[in-house]
Amino acid sequence: MADRQVKFWGPPEAERLIHDDIDEAVGEILDDMYPTPISELPETIEVVGYAPVTVSTDFISSVYSPLEMVIDHLEEDFGDPEGLYEINVTENMKNAEKRFLEVIRAEYQRQCRACEEITRVTINVREWIEKHRREWLEDENGLQRE
Repeated sequence: MADRQVKFWGPPEAERLIHDDIDEAVGEILDDMYPTPISELPETIEVVGYAPVTVSTDFISSVYSPLEMVIDHLEEDFGDPEGLYEINVTENMKNAEKRFLEVIRAEYQRQCRACEEITRVTINVREWIEKHRREWLEDENGLQRE
């Protein structure tokens, strides 16, 4: 799914995927290691990107059939008490159910919190610091904050 937005974890204790950019995630991970001397930081760190799982209409319809549920309820209240006559489920009913499930899937997909791993990147810490936190290299005994 091309429109899936990948999110990245920050530090291991982070509870939410909040970073849209891998460098933001790496920055937070390394900031969280403060004041570890650069020479004691890991050589590499692995950053994992996640995106919401894709919920298919087929999955939703395999869990339950809203059309079947409605027909069952109607039959309980208004159907043949002997159950001798079968209800004719029309193509219009089936198409309406299909459209209904697609709307539910699309609306739910935007709010879905279950995620799956999309990418895993190994970052060379020293190279990343040289590019994004050059000021840290000035003090090899620890990160200096103002």
